[in-house]
Amino acid sequence: MPDSNRKPLAPRLLILAAFALLAGCSAPIDSSEQHSTEQWLPSAVTEGNLRFGTFNIRNYPELPYVPTIDPETGAESSPPNPPLSHLKHTNDEALVSLLVKLDFDFLAIQEIVDPELFVHVVTRLSELRDRDYAAVFSENATSSPQQIGFIYDRDELKLLWTREHPEIDTSGRLRPGFSARFRGLEEGDIDFGTMVLHLASGSSHKRAALRAEQLAMAADIVRDEIEESGDEDYILLGDLNTARDQEELAIHDPTLA
Repeated sequence: MPDSNRKPLAPRLLILAAFALLAGCSAPIDSSEQHSTEQWLPSAVTEGNLRFGTFNIRNYPELPYVPTIDPETGAESSPPNPPLSHLKHTNDEALVSLLVKLDFDFLAIQEIVDPELFVHVVTRLSELRDRDYAAVFSENATSSPQQIGFIYDRDELKLLWTREHPEIDTSGRLRPGFSARFRGLEEGDIDFGTMVLHLASGSSHKRAALRAEQLAMAADIVRDEIEESGDEDYILLGDLNTARDQEELAIHDPTLA
């Protein structure tokens, strides 16, 4: 969870990628989860800086079960061995506790299944931190129920615009990209472009190739937005799902150069 100096950033593309800061917890959480949640502390925010981060909140608050329907017979079938992250309901108390500790100014979020319900979390967080947080989400009109977006402090940053990029959903069953432009409230304060991504999951070569295709598409959009704004300060955040580790990073690094 790095901090960024509040003066204009040195020209660069800053990439923040997370596999998941926290997987949501079922209620009630067990003693080991409770202990790790209560004991964890982030580094302190540097004076005069803004804190940026990214957080996969894991199907908030849960991913509804949708049976597969055979088009010929109409019969329903259940997915074999659904992952645990599709079965557990997020523990709001644990989630808010972690978000309060993060004390962020700007947070990219992934896997928000119910944005309207998540707004209540944002409101509660504003109350506990004495901040004016707002959230903005993608629409995902044609594909995944997992929406992406940003939370930002309106006392620090002004949202200028947002754009959804369905072309990053290259298979038609994934998440789009979601970009925005922000600036600080004071003259000469920080201004930057940003994009949140949640790339395809899976550890196979085929899925890694799909992620590379998605990231190449995102890189083209980032370059176009930098050229449009004339500002090279840009932050790419999200869950890139780099399951093949260094093998994938070797491909991603030149793509984002």
